[in-house]
Amino acid sequence: METVSQIHSTRVLADEYDLYYDMCDMFSHAQEGEVWAEHWMCGRNRTLQVGDEVFLLDLPYRQTWDDREDDLKESYPDRGIFAHGYLIAGDAEEQLRELDSEAYGDLSAAYCTNPWREDWEEEDREEILFVRFKLDSIVDMEHVLPIVWLQQQSGCHDLFTDAPYSGDIIPSDIIPSLNDYWEQHVRKQEAEDLGLHL
Repeated sequence: METVSQIHSTRVLADEYDLYYDMCDMFSHAQEGEVWAEHWMCGRNRTLQVGDEVFLLDLPYRQTWDDREDDLKESYPDRGIFAHGYLIAGDAEEQLRELDSEAYGDLSAAYCTNPWREDWEEEDREEILFVRFKLDSIVDMEHVLPIVWLQQQSGCHDLFTDAPYSGDIIPSDIIPSLNDYWEQHVRKQEAEDLGLHL
């Protein structure tokens, strides 16, 4: 796989389609010494690049936010960031641009085949795109970094003022503060065996 050489932008990854029923297993895998490199959906966003920094949100983020009737702070106080990593290139045999250059030639090497492609086709569902990512830090799903808390902190007041789609760019002026808060959170959780740097 292609190594990360440059950060192009910082993105959010969320599970809009509620696909990752086993997402809570990501932390236990990391505890066992496994480096988690996996596909993640990014809807129809075609702009993600190898090297993009990513923050993963617990799920199902956009659906619950769009359907809320009350204020986010009251309804979903525990939604937040649970992992951080980077987009990487998939193996050549799974890269969409290698499989169909006419349809996907504009995509980066991070875009890979849909792991649920056969089921998707049988159900005649709309196409969504997937990218390959690799984690470098993660916390237990019961100890996420809450978005509501972040929005109250210096430098992050404008974080997710609108519900993001998976693959959306996080504004560059927020990134330094967000990275600092995330690192502080991971170190705090590591002290309790509830967080890891990989």
